[in-house]
Amino acid sequence: MRGTPVELWFAYRDGRTEALGRSGGWSNRRGSARVAVDAAGRLTSIDARSRRLLELPTGSLDRPSIVDFVSAELGREICAASRGLMSLSEFGGVIPLHLPSRKRLDVEFYATPDRSQQRVLLSIRTAAERDGANDKQAFAESSLGSIPASIQRELLRGSTRRKLAPGERLVAPLAQDSWVVLVTAGIVRLFIAMDGFEPTILYGNVGSVFGSHAMVAPEPLLVGLQSVTPSVVLQLSASRIKELTGSNRAFGRAVSTDLQLQLQELVRSFAARSAANLLQRLAREISRLSDLQPTDRLLSVTEQQLADGVGSIRESIGRSIGDLRRDGCIATTRHGLLILDKAMLQRVGEAGVE
Repeated sequence: MRGTPVELWFAYRDGRTEALGRSGGWSNRRGSARVAVDAAGRLTSIDARSRRLLELPTGSLDRPSIVDFVSAELGREICAASRGLMSLSEFGGVIPLHLPSRKRLDVEFYATPDRSQQRVLLSIRTAAERDGANDKQAFAESSLGSIPASIQRELLRGSTRRKLAPGERLVAPLAQDSWVVLVTAGIVRLFIAMDGFEPTILYGNVGSVFGSHAMVAPEPLLVGLQSVTPSVVLQLSASRIKELTGSNRAFGRAVSTDLQLQLQELVRSFAARSAANLLQRLAREISRLSDLQPTDRLLSVTEQQLADGVGSIRESIGRSIGDLRRDGCIATTRHGLLILDKAMLQRVGEAGVE
């Protein structure tokens, strides 16, 4: 801006209710549906895959407009924002389309402006395609990646996909039922109910596997799972996972490694709870969350979620957030916390567990 680089932040009006997961460069892969949108909002350079997705007849010379496929309100917003979007290097998200058959189709898009021709180049895929890619990536990065592909497909076929809004939780804690989940998008937390609080045991993101197969206590613990950001998890067969733990050596070793890492984090969490003050515990909590999304400095987290995580009350957390803000570690926005000085934040948090 006037010769000075300016960093811009955008927040969805719906409060980030859609968990996208990591793109993994899908938009550049061969076979992606591609279409261009000119300055008037007309669709041009429509490839065959895009025509199938949008239910456009092959060989038609008509140039439909993007507003033909979205609601009137969304169409007005797109038109109003189109000039500003051309100034960006890239942008993406999820948008609901209304097809000629009157069906609704949710698609993920990735856009790059072509300023020489005053148009935007779009790569699009359906939400189902995105979910499938996220599932495959999550299996590969998890302990489940060590089991044969045939068993992975069996678990996937028998799974239930659950989309969790921020703060939403699985209904039954482990003391009441057995469950195993694989996180495919977003950030979740594993918590334990104790002393009227629900402090976080562990955080997880894509590839994390949480559930009863990792419980080694003789009696089930009051442990539950809650989303921090919009998240997607696959609820797997707990009995089949338990069977695999005993019968598949590679998977058993992977689970054992997971348990060692989780135990280390659990020890550090309770050491911080007993030895660190609230400011130190909060700094550590924010650092842990930030580590799970290293490319995004904006944490979409509320004061109540942080209070739950460290086992405190929202009013006390608000005062500690003010202290971190005055020290220059973070900035507060309507949509969460902006990390300004990660190194300082980590130093404050580490002071509580040394």
